[in-house]
Amino acid sequence: VFDDEMRLLDGARARREQMRMMALTTGAIAVAANGQAYSYDYGIPSDHKSEVTTSWSDFNNSDPIEDLRLAMDKIEDDTGIRPTRGILTRKTWNYLRNNQKIIKSLFVLSNGQVDSVPLGRDIDYGAISGLRLEARQKLNAQKPASVGQASRISGVSPADIGVLLVWLKARERAAAEMAHHVPRETERRAEE
Repeated sequence: VFDDEMRLLDGARARREQMRMMALTTGAIAVAANGQAYSYDYGIPSDHKSEVTTSWSDFNNSDPIEDLRLAMDKIEDDTGIRPTRGILTRKTWNYLRNNQKIIKSLFVLSNGQVDSVPLGRDIDYGAISGLRLEARQKLNAQKPASVGQASRISGVSPADIGVLLVWLKARERAAAEMAHHVPRETERRAEE
């Protein structure tokens, strides 16, 4: 009798997990069991369920960051709300971990040496979205000179270091864009 109850509970847990995955992958739930059918569509627009341009299993040619950025931009343009979190499987996580564009974009900051990436003393870690509260507080208190020093601070997790590296890369990209942008007024003065 005990085994039957345990199998029943395990089956209920498996069904619940199946429903979660249906909702995440298709935006709808459909269950049929014991002569009952239930379906619910969460109303996710079909254009918010995009396909990637190149399979993420192609580590050398895919660009997951750009695929995610495009999807986030589309959702924000349509709803006014920018997605800030995602759920993924272990398989997808491994695709991201091994993607060459992601690796190069993170490690290009310091010629492949993450520990030596410099951190300015003027960084306000409280303003960096994605850092945990404890990490923000400790980084602001200690003001590490490099990512290596930051990674050795108790209470700063590897995930916090990842967020910090992405933030540094975005700041570097924004600075490069600003350097290449010449205001129209400056262009006119140069022509005169």
